[in-house]
Amino acid sequence: MEKVNLDTTDKKILYELDRNSRQSIADLSRKLRLGRDRVAYRMRRLQDEHVLRKFTTTVNPYKFGLIVYKTYLRLRTNRARIEKFVAALKKHPRTYWIVECSGKWDLMFATFAKTPHEFDTIQNDILSHFNDIVLAFSVYTLIDVWFFRKHYLVGLGTDHFFFGGKPEGLALDEIDFNILKLLSDNSRVSLRELSETLSITQAIAAYRIEKLERQGIIGRSVTAKLNLNSKFATMSNIVR
Repeated sequence: MEKVNLDTTDKKILYELDRNSRQSIADLSRKLRLGRDRVAYRMRRLQDEHVLRKFTTTVNPYKFGLIVYKTYLRLRTNRARIEKFVAALKKHPRTYWIVECSGKWDLMFATFAKTPHEFDTIQNDILSHFNDIVLAFSVYTLIDVWFFRKHYLVGLGTDHFFFGGKPEGLALDEIDFNILKLLSDNSRVSLRELSETLSITQAIAAYRIEKLERQGIIGRSVTAKLNLNSKFATMSNIVR
């Protein structure tokens, strides 16, 4: 893909959205001292040029008792089967993250499980359908993870939020899970859209999001996913 040239305004917008992608156009315009129309136009352009790939909410499953296991795979060269493998992973209810890459490993994915035994069952179920292309794999348990913000966009020092920790047992009901699902798919979904989709009031939606942030289930992890592969010449092809 053609590399996109980003000016200072573009980088400031990306920086702010990486810190909190749910903030409004009005909030962004005040912080950047730019007109709302200009900020809205720049955001649309960044999306049209596929620099801004997705707005998402990273959930910390350790807060409600789930552990993340990361699997690295070396695969036989068979594009059709690999595409089916990726499609199956994307549909699997316990898949947290998927990435295709180059080098020692060809594919990496992460899954949720409550116990090592449950993970082993999930892993065997996933890999058993693609044994014909799996040449080797290695598994790691994620314990403590730090996600670093993209401060390099504006020349500032590093900042991060924490993911993982000791599994806890915070209780989430169906509304909480549905809110997390919707925010994970699009963190900029409005309170009106949330309330209409879930048949709750906007006040309840706002309260539930604030509670999930307070509990550390969402935390400071509402981010904008950037297409670093094509725009900043980095390493991998992010699938999900």
